[in-house]
Amino acid sequence: MKKLITIMFFTGMALFTNAQVKVGIMGGANMSTIVETNNLTNWSTIKKNYKWLQGYQGGVVSEIPLNKRSTFVLQPAVMYFNKGRKYFQQFDTSGAQMKKDSSFKTKLNYIEIPINLLLKFHLGKKVNFVIVGGPYAAFLFGGSEKSETSFKD
Repeated sequence: MKKLITIMFFTGMALFTNAQVKVGIMGGANMSTIVETNNLTNWSTIKKNYKWLQGYQGGVVSEIPLNKRSTFVLQPAVMYFNKGRKYFQQFDTSGAQMKKDSSFKTKLNYIEIPINLLLKFHLGKKVNFVIVGGPYAAFLFGGSEKSETSFKD
């Protein structure tokens, strides 16, 4: 086992010494929601009250060429994602209904670690066609839910 780890370590070091490793930061806004199916009798009217939640994302990404022409690239990253959904419903208060409106927000915080493989086709000096794919692991590390209900006076 020690020999295998040693061989993998030195093979990895050989790849890194010949490669032009690029490291950068990524970030921006995102829109997310949680898709839910339910057997409630009035679910079709309830689910219309769920909306997208605006969040943000950011992290570190690197590109490690796996061949000399940099047409085959490994792209690992560590990213933070803020995801969730919103709910809002207004009620008709003209009758006996006491509730005026009800809302809640669910926010979830994730760390995602994608490991993508890129296949680049150079079409010009600064033009590439890129095919990307690969697995990722995601870890939920926190979240919150805030709810509010208003009643008529």
